[in-house]
Amino acid sequence: MTAGHVPPIVDPFMEKVRQCVKEHAMLFRGARVLAGVSGGPDSTALVHVLSRLQKEFALQLGVAHVNHCLRGEESDRDALFVQEMANSLDLPFHPETVDVAAAQKESGLSLEEAAREARKAFFSRVMQEHGYDLAALGHHADDNAEWMLISLIRGTGAGGLSGIPPVNGKTVRPLFKLTRKEILEYCRENDLKWVQDSTNQDQSILRNQIRLHLLPILESQYNPAIVQGLNRLSDILRLEHQWMDGMARDFLDEHAKPIKNGLELSLVHLVTQPLAMQRRIVLQAMAQVRGNTRKTSWTHVHDVLNLTSRGKSGSQAHLPDGLEARRVQRKLEFILHGSPDWARTPSQPGEEWRVVLDGPGTYRIPQAGLTLVCCEEKKTENPFISEDPMEVCMDLERASFPLTFRPWKPGDRFTPLGAGGTQKVKKFLIDHKVPAQDRQNIYVLTNRETVLWLVGRRLAEPAKILSKTRRILRCKVFLA
Repeated sequence: MTAGHVPPIVDPFMEKVRQCVKEHAMLFRGARVLAGVSGGPDSTALVHVLSRLQKEFALQLGVAHVNHCLRGEESDRDALFVQEMANSLDLPFHPETVDVAAAQKESGLSLEEAAREARKAFFSRVMQEHGYDLAALGHHADDNAEWMLISLIRGTGAGGLSGIPPVNGKTVRPLFKLTRKEILEYCRENDLKWVQDSTNQDQSILRNQIRLHLLPILESQYNPAIVQGLNRLSDILRLEHQWMDGMARDFLDEHAKPIKNGLELSLVHLVTQPLAMQRRIVLQAMAQVRGNTRKTSWTHVHDVLNLTSRGKSGSQAHLPDGLEARRVQRKLEFILHGSPDWARTPSQPGEEWRVVLDGPGTYRIPQAGLTLVCCEEKKTENPFISEDPMEVCMDLERASFPLTFRPWKPGDRFTPLGAGGTQKVKKFLIDHKVPAQDRQNIYVLTNRETVLWLVGRRLAEPAKILSKTRRILRCKVFLA
């Protein structure tokens, strides 16, 4: 060390954050990041950490908060606290109020699931409307350990035991390597204030029982490093789970195809796979058609596989949320049926609406009287490009989720595939002799406000498949 040279002070907490961010490629320079903030110590530390990384990564930050209307004045207090925090940091504040109890009754989900779905939908909408690239959440190592134990107690497969992912699509968790104890110490050392959620002490909630009783017993009587051990197991299982899911997706890319309200896959090829892979393929097929595997148990997967080994043509397996698997000769079909609350008549001309697509799946669009099926595929040397104008293939990285399906509107512009520049959608429709009365039934698929597909008419240049494209998004529209 040279005389007079003082080494920089190393902040162990921030070094762990940077290591996590680097290991999982969470942030990129210039990213617009929306932080989900409840007002508790974890999300308070998250905003503080992102603010410290702001200059280093040239981040543009925003704060989102959902008031679930479950704790009366306490919920309102939390919302005001987060708003004041955002104001003190001169960050945009995006609030939302949701009656989660009413949403639970309507959806049939648990209260926790209904709250999670409300937050997810809100964050997706804010990201779409305000141009955020990433959503940052405050989950940490203890959260992951607790979730693994919950999954184990309730019964799960490798997917549940792989825990909470540090990165999931556009959602990142920069505090993932930190423990709850480290986060609380960080908040105290930096004089950060936070609010307490009284429901965290509710002993009737399984997660609280695990956090307040089971984990402390495991730490004190069996393994002081149980949280680290569970997180290490989570890392191992997550990579193996991702590898098997990738293999299952590759199988579906090659041996499945979209049909109205779902997809069909070849039984001839399915039965050649090991049983473990057959299960993954069935789960992936269900996820692609429904958009998720919520409420799906191994019993449902077993029922579907029974169709392949014992079922006759025409036999069926009824699955959650209106999904049905049925055997049709040497094919297995997964069909998503409608429900009464989807049975709306198409919208009137000029009515404004939009449907946000969070990922691959089957989307009912009652306002248009249509169903949209989106499937993710691995790019092959010669990908199948349909001549059907209601089906397109796009570069998944350039046409990344969330996407929006909506009617075109005056002022919309796009760059038609093969054209030299942008033009108004209205001019394109006029130039292509689309009658005025038919223009009211034209729709666009957009990323933020960039038009990727003038549905049924022309793909846009920003969505085209390139030589470097690795994965494809195939979208097909059917009459509902």
